[in-house]
Parts: sequence; structure tokens; C-alpha cells
Amino acid sequence: MKDLDLLLVDLLEEDVPYRRDAQPDWSDVLGRASVGLDANGGARDREPVLLGEPRPRPRWLRPAAALAAAALAATLVALVTPVGGAITRGLGGFSDWLTGAPGQPAPAAEQRRFDAAGARAWAAFPERPELRELLRVGVGEANYTLYGFRSGNAVCLRLSVSGLRRAGPVLACAARSELERSRELVVPVKANVGLGWVGDPPRAAQALVSFGFVAAGVRGVELGEGPDVSSRASVANGAFLHVLDRPSRGESMRGGVVVGRDGRAQTFRLAVMRSDEHSGGAALPPRGPARVERTVTGGTIGWFERRESRGEPLDPALRRQLSQGPRLRIGSFARVVQPDPADFLRLVVAERAGNPEEICTFLLTRGGIGGGCIPITRAFSRGPLLPSWGFSGAGQQFWIFQGVTTDVVARVEVFLATGERWPLPLRDNVVLGRIPAVKMPARVVAYDRPGRVIGVWTIRGPEQRGPRPKSAWQTVARVDAEPGPRAVLSRASSTVDGTCLRLELVGRSTSLSCYPKLFRNPVELQVQNTRLASFVYGRVRSNVDSVELRYRDGASETVNPVDGILLHAVPAPHAREGHRVTLAIARDAEGAALGRQRLGSG
Repeated sequence: MKDLDLLLVDLLEEDVPYRRDAQPDWSDVLGRASVGLDANGGARDREPVLLGEPRPRPRWLRPAAALAAAALAATLVALVTPVGGAITRGLGGFSDWLTGAPGQPAPAAEQRRFDAAGARAWAAFPERPELRELLRVGVGEANYTLYGFRSGNAVCLRLSVSGLRRAGPVLACAARSELERSRELVVPVKANVGLGWVGDPPRAAQALVSFGFVAAGVRGVELGEGPDVSSRASVANGAFLHVLDRPSRGESMRGGVVVGRDGRAQTFRLAVMRSDEHSGGAALPPRGPARVERTVTGGTIGWFERRESRGEPLDPALRRQLSQGPRLRIGSFARVVQPDPADFLRLVVAERAGNPEEICTFLLTRGGIGGGCIPITRAFSRGPLLPSWGFSGAGQQFWIFQGVTTDVVARVEVFLATGERWPLPLRDNVVLGRIPAVKMPARVVAYDRPGRVIGVWTIRGPEQRGPRPKSAWQTVARVDAEPGPRAVLSRASSTVDGTCLRLELVGRSTSLSCYPKLFRNPVELQVQNTRLASFVYGRVRSNVDSVELRYRDGASETVNPVDGILLHAVPAPHAREGHRVTLAIARDAEGAALGRQRLGSG
């Protein structure tokens, strides 16, 4: 799965920084999406990874409220209470969202801005959403307005911010079915989204926002870092909004407590996802079948092999967009499949240009496009479903599970650590659905027509594994592309005594890479491509004096690392399709080759 690449066209959250890991795992590829394409198969997400400088204690949205002290002490240390379902049913659940129209119509100007953004999105809503204004608050110098809307099976919240630069809008959706089956009083959809990033490169967020849905009759919601720190959120019209003004370095909301009209409290958790920490899962063992009852490998997608016109045709503009990636050009056959016709999530299933024996899949969300290609003979070598999962967007509380199945798969279900289970939408061999991060680990189980288990995939959730930075970042190199952005490379020590590098394309994106202490090769480089520019960066051994870069069109150039670090802006003629860098050769002071690394096929 690591052969697959990722392309993300950011539409609704274009001002939120994001990152990319050096050693991607396709099972988490959706959580590392970005504008541009990494020729190494790397991917980025849009989760802010830049931590601010220490500040005085933050100013909260409102002073801490007088919610029950006993309930507050339990915040963040307990799972959802077992009486949650009964409380929710007694309050009418999320009926305001499922059957009514909370709030009031949004101003016409805001509706027009939203419609214009939607017109640029590849994944259109099944019906034109009508924004409803839910609540409005002022914090510091900024004003925050939370809107909501329904469209088909999607129930969404959209936060608009004025008074902060580079601050949204921020949009997140949950499936209607999630609210229908929820046993909780609150369903968070975004948490700890940094807004108003400042510095060159951006280093600190001026605010952290969290928001979500609340059940009917909820009296109050409080969020906090731990049992002794909490503050109240604004609650109105079936939604809550919490703003942490000028957060301290590393500060995050990790959960909260919600109180119903009868005064009974219920705790909830928030998933925290940033470069130095992924946390917030249920801390319970996975549920559901753990082993297959029938081993199935290989297999086919009949309609794909026969080139049948399933789903919808591919928009020509989207085809052109996909063709910008050096390894993502698709062939003449391409279809767009929508497993849940009432949702906006879609998957492109296509043949690869020049190699019809490869299958390409691209997830279409309101935030962008992500996917890649793999030989069909390898796609199902380990089971009847080619899966991937992860989060797409800063602060997401729901992960997206997507995949293509062979014809033998009849249905797919997800089992949560909380004991809940439900089917994932499956149509034309495409499975596509959402999983709440705080209820992980989760198991996705595939069944054949007689009902036998033929595939099991365990999603461990937001707990971060592998190396991550542990020291302060130090800037080691800067370079400007022409045309294109400025790139800033910083270095920090890692939790495994290695090195972490952070590449910041100022005003655009952040990429994070952590390396082990020992080198695998004399050069360990990556390529970061954008629409206008391309950068080569990474680390080299101490005996490497120069690095020769070779390009697809036969050209080459020599660059010199500094203190074991290389950052190079590729000349503009070599930053486009058919001319990109393909090979790096490490040389010593006498020019002898020490080793080489392939960097892509563009």
C-alpha cells in the first residue's frame, strides 16, 4: 500500500497548516493529505503541527461555569456513561437536526460565499445546502459564527471567523446515521483546530476551536485539558462552540462534560491529532471477529475488468487535475462511485494511463482528492478488500474508511470498542464510510454471501506510533523557489535518538519527517511538489560532499548539503510533469559515488 500516492486540493480549509510524514503508511494516508504530490509516496494532512511559544494563561470563551463539581472531576478520565442512551432518548436526541431546522437562515452574503466554495468542490452535496446560523460569539479581537446545514445524509457544521488572518472557514460533517444511533448527549466533529497562525514561518495559533452537535435539552458543555482545568463552551440551537484564545504551547482540549436538563452529567473524549501526539481513543480492546472463517486471496472486480459504466463518468476538469501528479495519470476508463447516494463521499475507480492492469482509486471529499494506483494482481494479494483509512482535515473527530473489494464480498461491517456495530456503505465493489476516532480501536469485517468472515482489519485509532520530535525546532536552511513559495527547513531530535525534519512552505503547508539514528543509505531525501515549484530535502551522511540530481528529461545538477542537511529548490523547468527529479547520487569530496536513491518517476 505504500506505493500509493496522495493528492489533495484544499478547498474549504485552505488556510489550515498541515503536514506529511516521511515514511507513510497507506492505512493512514487519508490523514496525511496535502496540496501537491510527494514523489516518494509520502502524504500530508492538514493538522497544524506547529506549536506556539509559551504564553500567559489563555483567555477562555467564557469564565468556568458552575457545572457539577463531581462531574467535572471525572471529566477526561472516564468513558461515555452507560446511561447516555437513556438520557439522549429522554431529551429527544438530535431530533432538531434530523427533522427540524435549528437556528435561523444565514445572511445572504454568507450563503453566497458558501455556494461559491461548493461550486469549486469535486464532491458536491446531494442537494443544495441552506446555511442556518446557530450561534455567534466574540473572543479577543475575533468574531466566531457557527452555521449548520443538512444535505442528504450529511449533517454539517461550518465555522466562519472574522478578525483573524488565515482563519478558516472550517467545515466538518457527520453522517445522519451517526446522530440517529448516537447514545451520547454530544457528538464532537472538530477539536483543537488552530486558527490565525502567526510568524514566518507560522509558529503559533491565536486560537484553538472545537465544535460539534448537542442533543435536545442540553444545559451546558465544558471542555478541558484534564480534570482540574475546564472552561465552558457556548451552546445554542443543537450545537456547541468552544474557543481557546491564545493557547499555550502544546495546549489541547482532551475531553469534557455535558449536562442535560435534569442535571445529570455525561463525560466525553476528544481525539487529539498533531505531530507530537495522537491520542483520544477509547483505551479498550477491539471488539468483533478477530479471525477469518474463510481465507480468500486474489479475485477480481468484474465490472472494472469488463469496463462497465458503473456510477458516474469522471468530470474532465477533475481528470486534468489528477494528471498534474507525476504518478497519478489515469487512463481512458474512469468511473465515480457513490456507495451512499445521500452522502457526498465518492471514490474514483480508474485504470492507470499506459498500464490498464493497474487500478487507481481516488477519494473525493469536500476537502479535496486523495488516492493512487496499484497493480490489480497485488491489490487483493492479502484479502478480498483493498482498504485505507485515516483522517482528512485538522481536528477531525471522524476517520474515513475506504476501499475496493472483489466480487466475493457481500457486506462490510464496523465493530467499535464501545460495543456498537453497523454496516459500512458498499456499492459496486466500493466501501466508504466514517468511524468515530474516540471509539477506536475498531474492526472492519468483510463477509461473503453465506455470511462467513473473509476479511478482518483492525484500526488502532489515533494513538501515535513511531518516532516523533521531542526537542525545540531549530531552523537549518531556507530557500526561495521562483516561481513558488519560500521553504524553511527545521531540525529537532526525536524520541528514538534520531532526527526529525520539518519542511514549511510558508503560508501553504508543513511536512514532518522523522528518521532513525542510523542511516539506511548515504542519502535519505524526499521530494515535495507543488503546482508551481518542487523541493528536494532530507539528510545525508557526514562523508557526503555533494549530491547529483538527475531529471526525467536527461538534465542534471549538483548541490551541496550543509551540516548533513540538504534543501534545494528545483529549477522551474524541472518542476513540472515529465521533467521532475528521478535520482539522487551521493558523492564524496573526490567525486566518487557513495550511493544513490530513486526519487520518483515524474
